[in-house]
Amino acid sequence: NSEDGFFPDDENVRLLEEIEREYQASIDFVRVIDEIETGSLLTNETWE
Repeated sequence: NSEDGFFPDDENVRLLEEIEREYQASIDFVRVIDEIETGSLLTNETWE
């Protein structure tokens, strides 16, 4: 896999890969590497 050299082998990347395998045919993912605060995925400002 050409992504193996770029993305670390950790639980977050493994989860993304599992989701991609399951839903690849129906959705596309845009990967962004960004530090976020705990709980910030629940706030509107994060997604704007």
